[in-house]
Amino acid sequence: MGTQLFWTRETEAAFDQMQRGEPNALQEYSTKQVAIVSTAIVSVAIVSTAIVSKALQEYSTKQVAIVSTAIVSVATVSVAIVSTAIVSVATVSVAHGVLDQAGGAAG
Repeated sequence: MGTQLFWTRETEAAFDQMQRGEPNALQEYSTKQVAIVSTAIVSVAIVSTAIVSKALQEYSTKQVAIVSTAIVSVATVSVAIVSTAIVSVATVSVAHGVLDQAGGAAG
């Protein structure tokens, strides 16, 4: 819930910047989000590799398989979250463009 609020505030701030005449604000925010998500993915991959390496040294094959399955599950959820965020940004961007066009046509 906290990340949703944070994302909403930052997205609204990007739109405010666009309204103040900064046409690249949304693109810059998108670039920032991609960097954050990329860092998170790399961090998960590093930690996952360390966990699997340790499991290989200390546990049985069955335990390693369980840990590996858990890591794949976390990665799958992470990809789903990232995909949802990307779709959300795209949807908001499109909606903003439609509203701008409607406002221009009405004005």
